[in-house]
Amino acid sequence: MSSEDSALAEAIQQAIQTIGIEKGDDWVRAITPIVLANLGSGRVQYFLEEQSHHQLDSYVWCVAEKYEQWHDYLNQIQEKRDSEVWDVLYEKLQRWAFHQLSRKSFPHNGREKFYHAVECATEASTRLLFARFPYDIDFDPWLSVLLQNVIRKHIEQEYVEAAKTSVSIDDGEEWQKISSALTATQSSNQVALRVDLLAAIDRLSSEARKEIIILHYLEGYSLPQIARKMERSDSAIYKLHFDALNNLRKIWGDLRDKNE
Repeated sequence: MSSEDSALAEAIQQAIQTIGIEKGDDWVRAITPIVLANLGSGRVQYFLEEQSHHQLDSYVWCVAEKYEQWHDYLNQIQEKRDSEVWDVLYEKLQRWAFHQLSRKSFPHNGREKFYHAVECATEASTRLLFARFPYDIDFDPWLSVLLQNVIRKHIEQEYVEAAKTSVSIDDGEEWQKISSALTATQSSNQVALRVDLLAAIDRLSSEARKEIIILHYLEGYSLPQIARKMERSDSAIYKLHFDALNNLRKIWGDLRDKNE
């Protein structure tokens, strides 16, 4: 951290403590890591540069207001993973994705565009599970940017190669191990990993989740093909795929922790 950022961090701590006199210690403990993380990502600096008449206490108050407004909702999404909240959110992401793809003149007809919109919504949902909300902006504009980034990457891939229907958990190195094990050839280094992964798949919480992972990753079916095979709607299959990957990631993480 530069000396300028260190000084800014100290000033932020002072602003938080000043406001904390009114808000209380629990509020200080909740807000401090959020604001410092925003400092590390440059969001605080951007706020001060773009709105030069504002002071640090204005930014802290902004975070405080957004925290009170959105924390419970984010908790339902990321921690409790409330199915009713997710159903509404997932449908909204699909609708947004379809409209954004239409505005970008995505080169597919309506039905194919729907498939791509669902893929983008599923990827955005997966990223949302682990994303850090900065609490200095309202939720919908922030989510829209997250979705736009997913769509931009999706379109770039679409023009480079044929569209892919698989959706990866955005969890870096650990998910890369899972993904590679699902699709890898049987090299000596992959055999044990693949056996562990098959054991994790067997522990998935429903037969439908097991079936979609096996059909998609091990037998090479596309998600629309699986929808026809399982006699379900396309949107139901994309949602099932998302849930199965999320479930598999948890099981895989538990297995890896036990083996380490």
